[in-house]
Amino acid sequence: MTAAARIEQVEGLPLEETGAAIFEFPSAAAAHGFWNDPVYRAVVPLRQALGTFQIFILPGVGESPWSPPDPDS
Repeated sequence: MTAAARIEQVEGLPLEETGAAIFEFPSAAAAHGFWNDPVYRAVVPLRQALGTFQIFILPGVGESPWSPPDPDS
């Protein structure tokens, strides 16, 4: 899944960013695998030439230590 939209900030100090993109991976490990893939690393300079980015990898709901327990397990 990929989503991109303008940011609507409703709390906190103002951000300089006006837009955001979210990419979904099956797991944080899969996101790290993409991030560290030599093919992707080779094109990173092309993205970096377009601007300054803040990039985060967040655990999925089932991977987070703060997630509620799965009722089916």
